[in-house]
Amino acid sequence: MRIVTSVVFATCLLLGLAAHAADIYVNGQQVRGITNLTLDNCTVTFNARGDLYVTAPEFKVLPTAATGTQATATAVPVSNLENRYFLFTQTSSPGKVPYKFEVWINDKQIKAFTSAQDKLTIEITLYLKKGNNSLEIKSLREQAEAGSGADTFSILVGRGEPKQGTLEIHELLLNYARKGSDYGDAADTFYIDAK
Repeated sequence: MRIVTSVVFATCLLLGLAAHAADIYVNGQQVRGITNLTLDNCTVTFNARGDLYVTAPEFKVLPTAATGTQATATAVPVSNLENRYFLFTQTSSPGKVPYKFEVWINDKQIKAFTSAQDKLTIEITLYLKKGNNSLEIKSLREQAEAGSGADTFSILVGRGEPKQGTLEIHELLLNYARKGSDYGDAADTFYIDAK
């Protein structure tokens, strides 16, 4: 049984890689660069896009799997997501909004950046679970020259997919903005229903 399961899993991985546009997920986590890994007692599913989902309850996939390292420890399986989610920034005045921003998803910090980082794009699918997720944005005012009320920095979250080198957003879920004239720190929590 172990040999059959391993052969089926390896075949599915090759089929998924051959599709170019398809992604591979193990226990809901997108994986890239994993080698020399065998998963036993797993279920393999392809969605309508051709993405490959492997459910292996005896394995835990860490976000570092995207760089090729894998931990194997017993864990509760993670629900599969049918969509991809992205956080991205927009501003017409890079660096004019004197804030450092921290983004937390489900009480875990995933990124810190300033308003100087225009057009930052981060896929956050790996940090979400199926259903309700908390997303907190902490805005920490820095000792920097402030801009005006016309200078804005926006943090957006949307459901979408990369297409030919660009990001196509199908649904905008969050649009959070600070102005160059804002004062004081803030911590705002939002909720995202991931599907």
